[in-house]
Amino acid sequence: MDKFVNFDHKIKNISLATYVKPGTGSRETKNRPHHGIVMYIDDVHQVDFENDKHIELKKGNILYFPKGSNYVANKPLESKGVYAINFEYIYDIDFPPIVIKTKNTQKFLNYFKEISIIYKKRSPGYQKQCTAVLYNIFALLEYEYKLGYVPESLYVSISPAIEHIHLNYISENINIDHLASLCKISTTYFRRIFNRITGISPKKYIMQLKMNYAAEQILANEHISDIAYEIGFNDSAAFSKAFKHYHGVTPSEYKNQKRLEIN
Repeated sequence: MDKFVNFDHKIKNISLATYVKPGTGSRETKNRPHHGIVMYIDDVHQVDFENDKHIELKKGNILYFPKGSNYVANKPLESKGVYAINFEYIYDIDFPPIVIKTKNTQKFLNYFKEISIIYKKRSPGYQKQCTAVLYNIFALLEYEYKLGYVPESLYVSISPAIEHIHLNYISENINIDHLASLCKISTTYFRRIFNRITGISPKKYIMQLKMNYAAEQILANEHISDIAYEIGFNDSAAFSKAFKHYHGVTPSEYKNQKRLEIN
């Protein structure tokens, strides 16, 4: 599980994000076409994979379904249903089915609800918004695994800022004082809470989102100078330096490296 939660997830696209009602959906799946994570909101589910791995799911569990897997899912009518997200990675990965026990269960549930609403509406830019929420889920999984439980009230207190960041980090030069004002708390307290929840400062969090977005655009064959300008850099040299700081290689090296991994 540690490899999965610490993995550098790079999402290509979201193919589904929805609430699956009790008794609906396929019971038996062969050669699953997408990677997926499912959040369970009661204790009555079971999944049997082809390698005789029997998994019982409890309330608050998240199960990772590998692409290409074969399994039979028990979806009883008396259950409350599940939330599911199907997605594609930019490159091939090979993880087995993984069960993760969440601590901030309500926070995860809020993310799953949020992404299902965005996906259902399919407004312009919905893929980027869905991907941002999925990254939030992965980030919270990693945070819980490394640092432990944080009260839900703290998440709620800075949620306006988090939402503002994910909607505007590409197009806006986000001011930390403004984020604190959105949450109706002091800048000092905002920084402290934000750091406790995410493990990094607001500035680094925003830059991390920009660098992840830049990596996706590089693999989509966008020009480096255009990407740099889009996320707020005045020149390609400064962008390349920042990109190398976060990804360990220059933008050009990153593109060539991932192309070799895919091929």
